[in-house]
Amino acid sequence: MHTMNGLAQLLLTRHPADARDPQAALALALEVNELSGHENLEYLDTLSLAYHLTGDTAKAIENQKKAIALLPPGESSTRKQFEAALAIFETGLKGDSDTLPAEQGALASDPPVDETRDE
Repeated sequence: MHTMNGLAQLLLTRHPADARDPQAALALALEVNELSGHENLEYLDTLSLAYHLTGDTAKAIENQKKAIALLPPGESSTRKQFEAALAIFETGLKGDSDTLPAEQGALASDPPVDETRDE
């Protein structure tokens, strides 16, 4: 299952962005979560991103909250990352496009697009 989740992550985050396949990643993430009983926080995190990048932000939020609930109490870098992703998903649900990535499928870790540069 870990390999399937890794492949889903790759399909969601690989560069360049046009090489990503969120639909295929969603199918893999759904299967991995079904097999794990929706109890693995890393798999839920991947599923949340797949839902978000395929346009189902409500399900992204629901699953990200489940992943956060599975974390042990206290502060951790994982908790901060998961909560940051949740904040992005919630912003997307409200339609606040100012805080979302400029291009469909872009992630916060993507470098900014220089639209002034000639190709």
